[in-house]
Amino acid sequence: MVQQSAAVEKTVDLGALGDAVVGYFESTTASALEGTAGVRYVEEDVDVEFPRSGVGTVEQQDGFDPLGQRMPWGCERIGASGVHGDGLTGKGIDVAVIDSGIDSDHPDLVSNLGDGYAVTPCGDDECRYEWDDDHSHGTHCAGIVGARDNARGVLGVAPSVTLHAVKVMTALGSGSGSDVAEGIVWATDQGCDVANISLGSESPSDIVHDAVKYAERNGMLVVAPAGNEGPCSDCLHYPGAYPETLCVGATEPDDDLADYSSVGDAVEIVAPGTDILSTIVGGDYHEFSGTSMATPHVVGAAALLVEAGYTPAEARARLLETAEDIALDVDESGAGLVDCAAAAKGSLEPTAAVETGYVKSVGDTSATVTGRLTRLLGTDSVTVGIEYWPSDASADAASRETAGSRSETGRFEATLSDLDRELEYRYRAVCTGAVSAIGSTHRFTTGEDPPSVTVATESVSDVGATTASVTGNLTSLAGRDAVDVGFEYWIDGDRDATRELTDTVERQETGRFSRTIGNIDPETTYTVRALAAPARGDAVFGDETTFTTADGLAVIANAADDVGPFGATLRGEVTSLGPFDAVETGFRYWERGAGESSVKNVEAGSVTATGTFETNVIDLQSGTEYLYVAYARSDGGETATSEPVAFSTSGQDW
Repeated sequence: MVQQSAAVEKTVDLGALGDAVVGYFESTTASALEGTAGVRYVEEDVDVEFPRSGVGTVEQQDGFDPLGQRMPWGCERIGASGVHGDGLTGKGIDVAVIDSGIDSDHPDLVSNLGDGYAVTPCGDDECRYEWDDDHSHGTHCAGIVGARDNARGVLGVAPSVTLHAVKVMTALGSGSGSDVAEGIVWATDQGCDVANISLGSESPSDIVHDAVKYAERNGMLVVAPAGNEGPCSDCLHYPGAYPETLCVGATEPDDDLADYSSVGDAVEIVAPGTDILSTIVGGDYHEFSGTSMATPHVVGAAALLVEAGYTPAEARARLLETAEDIALDVDESGAGLVDCAAAAKGSLEPTAAVETGYVKSVGDTSATVTGRLTRLLGTDSVTVGIEYWPSDASADAASRETAGSRSETGRFEATLSDLDRELEYRYRAVCTGAVSAIGSTHRFTTGEDPPSVTVATESVSDVGATTASVTGNLTSLAGRDAVDVGFEYWIDGDRDATRELTDTVERQETGRFSRTIGNIDPETTYTVRALAAPARGDAVFGDETTFTTADGLAVIANAADDVGPFGATLRGEVTSLGPFDAVETGFRYWERGAGESSVKNVEAGSVTATGTFETNVIDLQSGTEYLYVAYARSDGGETATSEPVAFSTSGQDW
């Protein structure tokens, strides 16, 4: 077949299903091939796109502060928060986001990113990787699945998953069926557990269907949207409509079916899809609506179940079995609304899990060692501690040092006393109670520090006003299987009061690693150093290096002017443009004591230099106290906001 193609673009290896050859064929050649032995089908490559409503309702989050963390309403509605409290966060589970890519620098995603793959390379000059996002759709879906629990931005359904960007769509939101198939095969071959495919076509495609079958046969669950053609009947998109795919419809905050959500017999489950706040390119956040947004809620829920011990296929069945009945027709909602809490807790026996940590310190006759309670399901609390014994003795002779009772997951430590000098000991984390668990066994020798890993601080780059990229190099594992690496940083000269740690990631081999430090102050000198924390032994550090952040975007709100019964002139001032040539300005204002929903926004235009700006508002209530803030926003989404200023409208003069 390859020899009969005018130009072969690629071959997709579908395992036992055969090879799919993608290329440009003359129409007569294509017709002749249909009857050739060993050829199952010849088809035109279909166009795929994001469901149309998926990016049609984008709203700037004027009342959203990214420096605080919010759980979006969809994540809350499906019960994810309760599951997180039980220790299920998706840790160790691999999720492929087959889409427009993922923003490799987004502070809510960067620490959860694994290897990526680009079928369609990123076309933006700012992209660091070929799989970087040049659209935002993929980044938005990724945030719904797995935005990190890091006290900022938003929280994902499975905030500890490893996200793999599989870029198959262009910056214009278009792609082909063969590219999607290639992406599915790559994710399957990487060992991903679940794939989010928030895109589709109105037309079926044999190559995409074969790729979905390949994924199912090799243990990867494919989840895809029903489509946004509603109101309609039997109008589902592909690959969502294939029986091997878990097909997802969308709901509103009141549990009604979203009017755009396609319906049909293949719909198996629904999830929140309207006004979903999540991550977008440039470190920002926006609300999108669509079955594209509903799908990653289900993907995150499936990841939580896989962490709990279900296979991907079992996770699919469990989600359908425990879905909440929200009184919609079966062709609208299938089994019902996804319910993380019911799925994770309903049939699981009480379980707990612990991880043995590292030796924090070693003396001649004592040692302090750490552990972590990583899972706690079906019981209120357990007692945690460390068992230890001489290496030349049996574990049956182990002593135990308890570290107290724990009702939630987290780290603990215990100090082991009265040890013999210069003797090797074995130790492991344990928990006991209604359920029990034992961690892996590690070793230490009294009076002898364990072999040390080595790490170097290599460089600081891309220093902006509030962010910087840092690179380290893990140069020796010292015989260990893995270590956690990251960075610590502080304002130069004030380490004790300002020291912060980046998220750490596990490394099983030597080599370079990078992190983006965010939320740092403009015009400030920082000290940073790489760190490596082995499972046994103290953390080690690279040399310290300093960098100074650039001038930042800054704005203040001045006193309101011309205040009358129903209007006022709001006044602000851009005091620094930072690195930007121009910024958009505006104000947000609200009645004192009113809720977030009462906040109104008014734009004041673009400025290219520091100085004052103002605008008039005429929708005020007489005799009322108001608060307002000024803001300035760059094209890339970086925003500066002033402290609030108060003013009161005068009473109405009759």
